[in-house]
Amino acid sequence: MEGPDVDLVLETAALARLEVDAGEARTLGPQFAAILKHFEVLSELDVEGVEPTSVVSTELQVRTDEVRPSMPRDALVGNAPDPREGFYGVPRAIPKRDAGGQGGQS
Repeated sequence: MEGPDVDLVLETAALARLEVDAGEARTLGPQFAAILKHFEVLSELDVEGVEPTSVVSTELQVRTDEVRPSMPRDALVGNAPDPREGFYGVPRAIPKRDAGGQGGQS
């Protein structure tokens, strides 16, 4: 079964953030074609009079912004593995800079 050209497969893989080399793309081309053939069969179905199972609303759903009580901070932070001064403690991601502006050990 003939499939999409290698460039189209590589472009599709890149959009999906998949690493695919040219050899894999040649293998995937016919597989893509088989999948697309299934969609062609679906497009031939007569769906006249069939009610949709879901409807996408194009209206913006807006609710009033009202203050409501929430959980106490101590109860939320108390579940943290490393609570620090009422906040969540997390490991340092950016090293501290020394007096000369150079990155140092964290």
